[in-house]
Amino acid sequence: MPLLAYAGGIVLIAIVLVACYFLGGGDWAAQAARVGIVALIIGIILPIVWFIRTRSRLAVSAGMPRRIISIVCIVALLAASPIANAMQGSLHMQEGRYFEDRGQWQAAIDEYTAAGEKKPGSVALARTYTSWGLALNKAKLYTQAINQFTTVSTDYPGIDDQVIQAHQGEVTARIALGKQASQLGNYNEAIKNFDTTLKLQYCYAACQSEVKGVDSTAYYNLGESQFKEKNYDDTVTSFDKILTDFAGTPEAAKLHKHMATSLLNVGKDQRRSSCSSAVPTYQRLGKDFSDTPEGKNAQNELKQPQNVTGHFVNNEPNRNYTRMSLVQGLMGNMTTDQMFALWDGTQLKTDIQANGNFTFTAVPQDNYDLLWYQNSGGTERVAFRYNTLTNIPTHTAKVGPLCPVDVGDVKAGG
Repeated sequence: MPLLAYAGGIVLIAIVLVACYFLGGGDWAAQAARVGIVALIIGIILPIVWFIRTRSRLAVSAGMPRRIISIVCIVALLAASPIANAMQGSLHMQEGRYFEDRGQWQAAIDEYTAAGEKKPGSVALARTYTSWGLALNKAKLYTQAINQFTTVSTDYPGIDDQVIQAHQGEVTARIALGKQASQLGNYNEAIKNFDTTLKLQYCYAACQSEVKGVDSTAYYNLGESQFKEKNYDDTVTSFDKILTDFAGTPEAAKLHKHMATSLLNVGKDQRRSSCSSAVPTYQRLGKDFSDTPEGKNAQNELKQPQNVTGHFVNNEPNRNYTRMSLVQGLMGNMTTDQMFALWDGTQLKTDIQANGNFTFTAVPQDNYDLLWYQNSGGTERVAFRYNTLTNIPTHTAKVGPLCPVDVGDVKAGG
């Protein structure tokens, strides 16, 4: 074969291999595998052609140098395929780093995974997820960034340097998300992010200090918005969070007046729906907000006397009790004179209506026993019921702050 044709054949093979690499598509490892397969095919065909030409005496005897070159080329072609297969992992890693350096994060992850990298021990994957998260932080795509940082913390806990960066990145992202929400007036969302950040084990002293400040402001702004809408229960909840968790912040002092107003309104609602639940609210107002008009109002209300009502049930047919009293000191087995002394000594008396109802108005706060009275033809009688084992009166009235007292059915005899 003429030298020019021989050299041209070698160049043609090289061109074919280069074309297979660049024109076939796929990643570097796939391209290398494809070249290896084509080289293997050529490496098999060439000896066959050479053998046929030799046997048919069509070929002119080649010199030793050309034979050596031919053998080397065939060996190289045959070796290309196993070499390409052996290099698959390395090529995936190299291309993964190429994509990582250019910020093509998912492509880098795909290549590293194809190379056999996996959680929890892959430094390359952990590094890529961390870098992806930091890049998203820089682009202000904080929610997506948190997803990447969470992947590092969860799937690669042993890659310490990357976990530390991921933790720092997550804290930054959550604080930024909270501040964004606050600026938009979405205080609940801001609080959600700030509260979550404060609970992170890796939110250390500087983080705690910063987040407590912005979290307190978010709770305050939320409370103020609720106050303007007259949502007093929600206002108290928001302000209480500040007083409990952020007592040293400026917002804890700023909320004082509106907190007092809100508590008073909450207390009024409680008195209408379930009066006893209002007592702690008024007591708190009177104690912690005594410097406000609302606090002074609460102190006054807590001192006021209350009405006592009930229904008298007479199970003694021969008796006609017409009056009821509130006394103190009744005990079983008292003499008639002792009972009349208590009756005569109290100002808290009222008539029993025909239907059995009775009402005492403006009863001072204290504990009382119920004593009933009849006057039949000039003959007076007083009576009460008591436990025969303890001598303690059965029917009592405990008059406390804020709330009227209903003693229910008061039964005589039977």
